[in-house]
Amino acid sequence: MSRQSVPDNIAVKVLAANRHTCCICRESGKHVQLHHIDGNPSNNVPQNLAVVCLDHHSRVTGDEGLGRRFTPQEVREYKLEWERICAQPSVAADDDEEEDDEADEPLVSVHQSRLIWAKDEYAYTFDMEAQQELVCSISADDYVDISICTARDYRKWLDGEELMQYEGEEDVRECELPTFVAPRDGKYVVAIMNDNDEGVDVTVDLSMWAPSEDEEEND
Repeated sequence: MSRQSVPDNIAVKVLAANRHTCCICRESGKHVQLHHIDGNPSNNVPQNLAVVCLDHHSRVTGDEGLGRRFTPQEVREYKLEWERICAQPSVAADDDEEEDDEADEPLVSVHQSRLIWAKDEYAYTFDMEAQQELVCSISADDYVDISICTARDYRKWLDGEELMQYEGEEDVRECELPTFVAPRDGKYVVAIMNDNDEGVDVTVDLSMWAPSEDEEEND
């Protein structure tokens, strides 16, 4: 096998998706490397690249002897779990904000660019209270489908049932869905589906807001 350097555009995507942090120990600030999970140094597809620190690199490559090595399956699970955590919405800090300022800030916001693989999907999950609002816009370099639904209905769809959605668009490259108002407390999902034969780069802007004054007055 010939060793090839990881292309810069792929390295940047993988490092960003992992917050430039080892997927095993998750300690920020440490020097990291890109590890080829399948052991093939020429296979530079993002799903084969795990971000690991120098401390763990010998343990995933097997240099420390039998009994201590992380298997490729373990490394892949660490990678997937850490990337799921990194992709979760971050709660806006508002401890020091005045009440008037808080009204102008979303409760949760997400701005992220990611690659969605061919014939695959990705979902952002929000814990919402009744009457909270979800604002969603996306742009992509190819056509994708986007839906807002409950987490339960999304799981049913993954199992092959028809997707029951509140809002959605099909075959769009740029889309801003109508503001979604949660009808009840629960988990809600913004799902992006890629039915293409190649991966699609997607940029999402998602924000969750407290109920508007009009809705609070109606209550």
